[in-house]
Amino acid sequence: MNTDICPICHGNAKVVEHGMRNLYAVDCSRCEQYEISNSAAAVADAMPDDKRWLVSAWIVHNPQRVVDSGHIEFARQKAQQPSLGQRALAAMKYLAVHFPPGQFFSLNELITKPEYRAFLAYSWTKDIREVQFVFTQLLVGEFGYLSPTQNGSSCLISAKGWLALEGQKNSASTIGFIAMWFDESMRQFHDFVVDPAIRQSGYEPLRIDNKEHTNKIDDEIVASIRASRFVVADYTGGRGGVYYEAGFAHGLGLPVFFMARDGEALHFDIRQYNTIFWKTEDLADARDRLKNRILATLGRGP
Repeated sequence: MNTDICPICHGNAKVVEHGMRNLYAVDCSRCEQYEISNSAAAVADAMPDDKRWLVSAWIVHNPQRVVDSGHIEFARQKAQQPSLGQRALAAMKYLAVHFPPGQFFSLNELITKPEYRAFLAYSWTKDIREVQFVFTQLLVGEFGYLSPTQNGSSCLISAKGWLALEGQKNSASTIGFIAMWFDESMRQFHDFVVDPAIRQSGYEPLRIDNKEHTNKIDDEIVASIRASRFVVADYTGGRGGVYYEAGFAHGLGLPVFFMARDGEALHFDIRQYNTIFWKTEDLADARDRLKNRILATLGRGP
């Protein structure tokens, strides 16, 4: 194994034998520190260059005790770039660790300084061009999570940015909230797709109609979403409540996994999201796709 090159991103790295046969410790500025087996390193070294950024991001967001060939193959084939909102919050989490309240920094620092190279992986970006887009168009422009100085040469994390990060404090939650049409015709979809996909990903599914409570239902929904790690929103039937619950989760910065029965007409404001369209005659495929998307985005739950 080349002791100067990260086998995943092919950037400069320090690679040393771990002391155990066929196991190496890697210290990479982009992929950070990880351990990898010799066979996995060979698989990573041989993968197409256009997949390296994606595997790097997946490894950073899903740290493993030892990276093996299965992790590399899963990340290469199944991992998907999250939504822009999720990428923005992932980028903010990285920035908050390095730049405390009131500290100014610049896009140029993130691009040129080696100690910030991991920003590419944390923000799920392919290259410098995408870093510029995430920084200027999303964090500064669309979301206002960063406040630039008057001349635009540097910025700091805004109050809005810190408040958005506060909404991520439930990242240890094991709950996957289910927003869907509670009609009898949807029972099979729930029982054979959503519920098992969430459980197989290591999380606990929660449907509000299955939860015992004495509160006003609207308050209970809001409280349950706030306590969740993510939301699965199925738009079959065009239920207004599903749109509300998914929108509320998005406002909190929670990952939302979109689903709908094949042929369902979606409202124009969510058509740009990567939706899993499912067919009644192939529920197993829908279950596996949802499970893989949860794992690719969040990693396995506890």
